[in-house]
Amino acid sequence: MGGSIHAAGILAFVAATVLVLCVFRQGPRADGERWRGLWLAIRALLVETLIGFVASLHMCGAGNPIAQWLIPGVGWAFVSLVVPSRRVRKLFGRGALLLSLLLCYQYLDLVHSADYTGNPAWERRSMRDSDVRVSTLWHTRLTGLYAKQVVPAEKTFPVH
Repeated sequence: MGGSIHAAGILAFVAATVLVLCVFRQGPRADGERWRGLWLAIRALLVETLIGFVASLHMCGAGNPIAQWLIPGVGWAFVSLVVPSRRVRKLFGRGALLLSLLLCYQYLDLVHSADYTGNPAWERRSMRDSDVRVSTLWHTRLTGLYAKQVVPAEKTFPVH
């Protein structure tokens, strides 16, 4: 259930980005405004890349939140390039920043739970005394989350 909510958050952000781009986009911008929009887009991508780097510092192999910072970063960059209203850009940027932080840490929480993993190969190696069954979900390509079920291996004792 947590993975579906996580995917819904990403999809809602994509829908909000498209809506903002459609509603607040105006005609061609002056040259100075184009360069300012380009700088704002680069800044958005740099900030989001920094968030992705910090969120990936745990280095445990359970999975890294790539889509969780990349999708808000790209959306923020597009809005910075296209939308001339400073207030809309600022509000959208703050929302994208907050959402990416929430998504990254929700992802890390999910991959360290008993129900999900972000790296099936690592999960199988780390559970030597158990059988791990990993399956894809409807949102696996978007979120990078896989369903995980751990089945304890039966131990047999010698009979004397």
